[in-house]
Amino acid sequence: MSRQPLLKLEKFSVAYGSVRAIDEVCLELNEGEIVTVIGPNGAGKSTILNAIMGMLSSSGETWLDGKMLVKHSVSQMVANGLCLVPETRELFGSMSVQDNLILGGFYRFRKGMRDQEENLNSIFKIFPQLKERRNQIADTLSGGERQMLAIGRALMAKPRILMLDEPSLGLAPKIVYEVLQTVSSLRARGISILLVEQNARGALKIADRGYVLETGKVALEGLAKDLLNDQKMIDTYLGLGNSSNNL
Repeated sequence: MSRQPLLKLEKFSVAYGSVRAIDEVCLELNEGEIVTVIGPNGAGKSTILNAIMGMLSSSGETWLDGKMLVKHSVSQMVANGLCLVPETRELFGSMSVQDNLILGGFYRFRKGMRDQEENLNSIFKIFPQLKERRNQIADTLSGGERQMLAIGRALMAKPRILMLDEPSLGLAPKIVYEVLQTVSSLRARGISILLVEQNARGALKIADRGYVLETGKVALEGLAKDLLNDQKMIDTYLGLGNSSNNL
């Protein structure tokens, strides 16, 4: 662990007109950690990722490696080693799996780095299914394979911080388990992960720490193992009546 957080938000806010979608949130991500942000629909989980990435205007402070960032453009955040896998995945549907992956490494190629083949082989080791389907058109993949491709494409940029927005959305429980286990394995590759999930139980099982958002504010935070056993969490988010959370 680094002495200072790799990513830190201080009084981080996002407003849509007069409505604050994110209200003075404080959040930290340490090097080598998986931190999850959970909460109900409309709590602002996706908004916080988009704002960190520079896709939405924000106020407050954003720190990276102990330095406060003055600008918040997408290109700057990519240059700083952040990648976002959005909820919609945003694949190039008419292109092959391999071409989608290669495009994920375009920023490095443009900077003169010629390690695309090496990175491609690394992705195929993480996702053997993608290697089998490397020439298949992205639109013909299953939901789980599409999510793997979206994550693999982001990894082609060799990010220091990978932000994932609802990677389990719309997937069958068995595939959700596989995707989350793969996300967990990325920590061993030196990637720090900020994970937004509605599947609270599954996210907390692989995370080091968690934040619970409610109406744009942090309602609860702590070690993931403690949140799993917190009575408020159990009553509100981890009830056995919600089968999607029983992973």
